[in-house]
Amino acid sequence: MPDFQENFNSILKKRLFKVSLLAFIALLLFCFITYLLLQKTQFLPKVEVNNSFMNNYLVSIYERFQELDYKGMEALKSNKLNNALSSFKQALILKKEIYTINQNKNPEIATSYRNLGATFYLMGRYDEALEYHRKALEIREKINDYEKISDSYRNIGIVYADRGNLEKALINLKKSLQVIEKALFKAEDPDIKIIYQLKKALIYYDMGKVYKLIGNYKKALKCHERAYTIRKALNADKHDIELSEMAIKEIGLYLGQTTKFMFL
Repeated sequence: MPDFQENFNSILKKRLFKVSLLAFIALLLFCFITYLLLQKTQFLPKVEVNNSFMNNYLVSIYERFQELDYKGMEALKSNKLNNALSSFKQALILKKEIYTINQNKNPEIATSYRNLGATFYLMGRYDEALEYHRKALEIREKINDYEKISDSYRNIGIVYADRGNLEKALINLKKSLQVIEKALFKAEDPDIKIIYQLKKALIYYDMGKVYKLIGNYKKALKCHERAYTIRKALNADKHDIELSEMAIKEIGLYLGQTTKFMFL
């Protein structure tokens, strides 16, 4: 029995030695081949990474989605709503392709959401319009773009007004007014201030229309008078001034009051 054990141990040691030797030889062979490959690469020509192709590709995508946004807006003006929807959806796909980081803070993507919201609104698809206007608002709030935040609240308010939910319409229009006033307070450029003032007038005009639908004619009149005052003071578009004058005249008739526009 001891002889058998000794023979077994001797055989086991020899086999382990052979395995270890083979493993060592394999390691040496691997190191030698690696060395040769490294030596060879020293004589290969260095390839400089040329980003011109990638830059051209990104520029082409950027130009393409700008073109699609333009086509979409032109289609909206022509009341070709399906064409507009198709263009805006394609533009959004390209924007998400090029802006792969922080998409939830990207103003271009917010613009696409706004465009889709406006298109769905004109189609009468109010639920989808609200969905996309809220997506635009979410991005704009994250980047503190006060002017655009105000625009989004106004857009949401208008959708609610057309749906007949006048309370929610007023809530969002009032938020829009608050934010544009904040933007106006922070603005330093005189030209920017004029733009914000005109947007403020537009919000007052919209609020006046909603108050009229509610039947609160006194508040409707007050809002329209504020819109008119701003537009007149800033020498706004003649058509906008006339709209305010007509609204004041109409509300005056409801209230049985004589306004300075009553006999125009």
